[in-house]
Amino acid sequence: MNTHQKRAFGSIDRGAAIAARWPAGTVLTGFALLTFSSPSHAFKWSSCPVPPLPVHASVIGGTTTPFIQPDRNLLIILNDTEVAGSGGFSTIATDNRISITFKSIFGTPISLIDRMATASSVNALSFPFPDTQEETGRLLSGPVEVKVVTNGHTTALIAATDLVALPPTTDATDLMLGPDSDLTVTAALAADASMWVPISFQGDPMAMPMCEGNFIYPVHLQIHAAVVLGASRAIDPLKPGQPISGYLADMTINGTDFYGMLVPQPIELVHTDGTQGVSICRLNDATNLVLRIPGNASWTNPQASPFASVASNSSPLRVRLTAPAADPSQRNSNAQSSPDSFGNPCIPGQR
Repeated sequence: MNTHQKRAFGSIDRGAAIAARWPAGTVLTGFALLTFSSPSHAFKWSSCPVPPLPVHASVIGGTTTPFIQPDRNLLIILNDTEVAGSGGFSTIATDNRISITFKSIFGTPISLIDRMATASSVNALSFPFPDTQEETGRLLSGPVEVKVVTNGHTTALIAATDLVALPPTTDATDLMLGPDSDLTVTAALAADASMWVPISFQGDPMAMPMCEGNFIYPVHLQIHAAVVLGASRAIDPLKPGQPISGYLADMTINGTDFYGMLVPQPIELVHTDGTQGVSICRLNDATNLVLRIPGNASWTNPQASPFASVASNSSPLRVRLTAPAADPSQRNSNAQSSPDSFGNPCIPGQR
């Protein structure tokens, strides 16, 4: 995500590349969408993810996630050099003053009231990210800066280019199973023009050998259209052939919370035959996900962006997804074995 991401974090091994923690060919919990590969190319679970989560380094300190949502704990970690330079965090709450500022892409910065938090050590401090709907009366999202001052010294500075605040998660179960043919989800526009979409699913529990977690059986889904509501021109962020990234949200595996973990395999959107949409196979065995959709540089240009008015002053985007009606009775069997547009089977553990 960031050029600072591989910076060493002292004696704690947090700077290693994410993929190094996962065996080659492993499909992590989360999205595994259709690709142009043949049905013989199978990706199966071979091991569980293991801590520690990698750190996304910023100006001073880093976080274990590139995004954050209301009421989720944001963990900030300092390396040994940073602790030596500032003295690190304090285990006395009143010593650590936290400032949060939404760096609006279209509009003026919005600062929240400062807050205090107790650090678990000089290296690590976490606090619940505020619910802006409760604090300010409106939902805020997008690039956000977090600064920590401890006893008069700046101990951490997470830049708005390294952290994006997301709106609450949207439940997409009804869109996936057929009761609803369209769904509006909320998303955040980041400083790098990427669009971040948090979504969740409900379904039949699926046991993963040696991996205890909140998994469900994958279900087939087709999205015929995706439209950003209120944009000054028609924008469909889900374009066939454009790879997107998937992250775990509220996923606990073997007792470890993997909020913010990147799924190493890129997700490629594949055209649905006879439509203008995309087909998603094996969606999905994780119950909570965040999708990062690459954008165009014009999306964050105040003079050219189609989102300048709808995303002004850190407002979240609203994206309407449209899918064909489906028979909910196919949830357990037919939905898992039905072929995609290219004849490839939708079978758990394969793509």
